[in-house]
Amino acid sequence: MNQTDASPQRIRKFPGRSPYVLLLLPAIAFLALFYLIPLSWIIRVSFYTHVPGAYMVPAFTAQNYLRLVTDPWYIRNSLWLTLKVALISTLASVVLAYPPALLITRSTGKLRRFLLVSVLAPLLISMVCLIFGWIVMFRGHGLMNQVLLGLHLVREPVQWMYNTFGVTLALIYISIPYVVISLLDSLQRVDPSWEEAARNVGANGWQTFLKITLPLSIPGAVSGSMIALTLNICAFAVPLLLGGEKVPMAGLVAYYQALEVNNLPFGAAISVMLLLASLLVIFVFQKVLHALYLKRMEVS
Repeated sequence: MNQTDASPQRIRKFPGRSPYVLLLLPAIAFLALFYLIPLSWIIRVSFYTHVPGAYMVPAFTAQNYLRLVTDPWYIRNSLWLTLKVALISTLASVVLAYPPALLITRSTGKLRRFLLVSVLAPLLISMVCLIFGWIVMFRGHGLMNQVLLGLHLVREPVQWMYNTFGVTLALIYISIPYVVISLLDSLQRVDPSWEEAARNVGANGWQTFLKITLPLSIPGAVSGSMIALTLNICAFAVPLLLGGEKVPMAGLVAYYQALEVNNLPFGAAISVMLLLASLLVIFVFQKVLHALYLKRMEVS
């Protein structure tokens, strides 16, 4: 009797959430081993001193960060370029994501499933494979230029690659699925009767979209913009394979500094700045989303 009575008591001593905490321990250990520890090392290395012809000397100096934010070349050709390309590609991806998101929202059955698979397909392909497919299509005599030349729309092949335009175009293509997925949640919450009521009082399609659909879908657009902007600021594979040295975005500059110039402290400083920029973007967008949801719920 004592043993049977003691068992429930021993069970009650354990918190109700302890099994879930135990299930999280492997994931926490994995993140600590392969993310937090390397990240801490990169942050520490960013304060080291680079010795030309050698590796690096342990120190605690802000020289690498000061060089990044005071050198005109890095400000103009890397930081500003990264911000400009990220903002343009994010804005364009949001604009271009609305038509497929609206089409998916208003479709049903097999058509809806087909459209969803078409949108999600690029996310299921490796980034490197996706970019190499892009290279096949947009290189000098690739498929796109052959089509344009065959239709006599251009007289000579268009330079789609190894310039800022090509990198921006590829980032837009990669960002659109993330924005579409974010928009779907907001668009599905829009009551069709509101759009029908707007049309009943004389509003055309554009007016209905601008007055009803667009304002109600802004939270989804903002969350999609947050994902796209964060990915575009830290882009590496796209500028490396499609831009090269002609498009020195910050991620690519960090790679060159760490592995080619052998200036690991400066490359680490650039990486930390990109991380801080991503965290700032997430923080600002979370504040905006919070304000939008409060406004939607009419909470002051």
